[in-house]
Amino acid sequence: MPLPVPLSKPQLVRVALVAALTFVALGAAAQAATPMALNFTVLRNGEVIGSHTLKFRNDAKRLEVTVDTAVVVKVAIIPVYRFESHDTEVWQNGHLTALSSKTNDDGTHHH
Repeated sequence: MPLPVPLSKPQLVRVALVAALTFVALGAAAQAATPMALNFTVLRNGEVIGSHTLKFRNDAKRLEVTVDTAVVVKVAIIPVYRFESHDTEVWQNGHLTALSSKTNDDGTHHH
């Protein structure tokens, strides 16, 4: 079995961007009938390496979206790469009005 190669930051950013663009594309529908949560499994070479979850809280004036991502790449049972992110988005009238983000990219923290 080949050794796993940690996902690069651009690859992880692309995953997050795809999720965000999916949300924007479904913006009107999401506001009309907001699901409680969307849960995704992150795969690498067919193996589960993490999860990506979007949770929605909607009231008449705003939509709050919480996005949690957790990825761990292991060699055998030893973690060799870890990515964790927690983001909160606030949408009003179809516009992003607030965004907060905390990310741990294999020990490098971003806020």
